[in-house]
Amino acid sequence: MAKNGLDVNTAGLNIVMLAMGCLKRIMERREHLPGMAVLYGFSGYGKSTAAAYISNKMNAYYVECKSVWSKRAFMENALKVMGIVPAKTSSDMLDQICEQLAKRQGFSCLCSR
Repeated sequence: MAKNGLDVNTAGLNIVMLAMGCLKRIMERREHLPGMAVLYGFSGYGKSTAAAYISNKMNAYYVECKSVWSKRAFMENALKVMGIVPAKTSSDMLDQICEQLAKRQGFSCLCSR
């Protein structure tokens, strides 16, 4: 069945392959480069499904974001996904996230919006 001119199954498989390639590049990046990916696009193209699938396959945290979230709200939710109680200040939360990511070598963070 077509949606916005694309076959839904083909679009779903394409987004999984593109997102998987993106995450692999992030995991193989140089150590000094950031390691986060964001999937964005039209509703219904399978971004959230692809992100959930890939995060399970590649040992990545999956944080599903809302467009109205502040940086603080994002960090609070990322920490909850990591199983960490968020600190009181944004700077401390950022430190918590960085420390957790540093513990998991070869690890990346995948976000979808």
